[in-house]
Amino acid sequence: PGQAGWPIAMDTFDETSFDMYQALVHIQKIGISPLIGVGISSNFLNTSYNIMYIAEGGVGINSNYLLDPTTYAAEIGYYTTYIADTSKLMRDFLGTARTDAEIEAEATDIVNYEIAIAN
Repeated sequence: PGQAGWPIAMDTFDETSFDMYQALVHIQKIGISPLIGVGISSNFLNTSYNIMYIAEGGVGINSNYLLDPTTYAAEIGYYTTYIADTSKLMRDFLGTARTDAEIEAEATDIVNYEIAIAN
């Protein structure tokens, strides 16, 4: 506690003092894939040069599931449960007072937002 937090698991969150760079550095250091993936490789168009690639990170669910939430309702349900359960573990670690219901509602909001972005 004190090094980082996770808004879904915290009692309060001060957006003005949140440093995205420090958060991404922290989660990379503890072995969690960042929200975006960054890599350096040979440029496919000119292999004499390297190029930096930026792509979606490994956290989350396959976008094909998000594009067809009716067909993949079970998988999306498992994903929502994963987000909620992980958030509850973080809440317990941080010792915050967030309720299961609050966390589950936010997990559902997150997944619905990801579905909207995918579509």
